[in-house]
Amino acid sequence: MNPEYSIETLKSKVDGNKEFWNSYLKVLLKSSSSILDSQLAPIVKEVTGRINCLECANCCNHLEPGITVEEMKALAFQKKLPAEEFRKTYTGTEDGTGILFLKKTPCTFLEGTACSVYSGRPGSCAAYPGLEWKELKYRLRRIFSQLTICPIIYYTFLTLYERHYDRKETGSPE
Repeated sequence: MNPEYSIETLKSKVDGNKEFWNSYLKVLLKSSSSILDSQLAPIVKEVTGRINCLECANCCNHLEPGITVEEMKALAFQKKLPAEEFRKTYTGTEDGTGILFLKKTPCTFLEGTACSVYSGRPGSCAAYPGLEWKELKYRLRRIFSQLTICPIIYYTFLTLYERHYDRKETGSPE
């Protein structure tokens, strides 16, 4: 695998094969959650080992991670700002849920393709893309919506398809 990091290229690969990806998602949604988790586990480890996030930073450039109040205070401290000023300037609250998130993209802590607060980054950043979590099946729609952002997601699901799913059910991806 020679990974592609460009959002434009990933978008072209996904958009050029929308029928395939939609069919494939439907097949995965019919799969057993435990079987899907067991199929994904070794692939996630393999693909993650081959992707260099420092060549990418697509998530930091395009996503707004959820943060806790404690994380917000720690990030404010890193920015040498009072917590309330940091909250007003750099965060938003999701309507209906009250979930706090960093609202600036690219992330205010991104320097080039590196996180300037890496050791103290929010938990949602550390866990992204979260493909090793159990019962992934129930988050597949959200995960598939990020196929064009994260090469780990794209190549994990492409590899899963190549190793475990019948081309007759979904059509060929490429």
